[in-house]
Amino acid sequence: VAATLLRRLEQRQDLDPAAREAVAAAVATRLAEPEMVAATKAAASKESAEDRALELKKQGKLDEASLAAALDSGDRAFAIAALGILSELGSALAGKILSARGAKGIVALAWKAGASPRLATQIQLKLAGIPPKQLLQPRAGGWPMNNDEMTWHLDFFRS
Repeated sequence: VAATLLRRLEQRQDLDPAAREAVAAAVATRLAEPEMVAATKAAASKESAEDRALELKKQGKLDEASLAAALDSGDRAFAIAALGILSELGSALAGKILSARGAKGIVALAWKAGASPRLATQIQLKLAGIPPKQLLQPRAGGWPMNNDEMTWHLDFFRS
């Protein structure tokens, strides 16, 4: 995919040659990063996202950092599995909450999974595709809803 996009970029006449070279170099660097290599290998393996998340949990490494890395690399299946495991709600319910694309439900899911309010914003944006103007933002570094409200939203999806 990257090679195809770079070829199309090279064909454009409205871009400065230096800009084209800078983009090509940035893509090459990004593809060579260890996280990208690991994500690519993991995606290519036959091991399911759920299995990978469970293995990380077993190793004590399923945490906010691994969830954030999945969001950054676009590993949607792993992020949903991780949210399901961390929240103890299961991947199916986590997927259902995300599919509903309601900011309050997604924030409640992130809270239950032990994510930070900041990561909850990224989950809304990157995983659920909520438009920036509709995001439920943290308040003064804290959660935008109280615990009772978040529990109510989770119970709504459980029923």
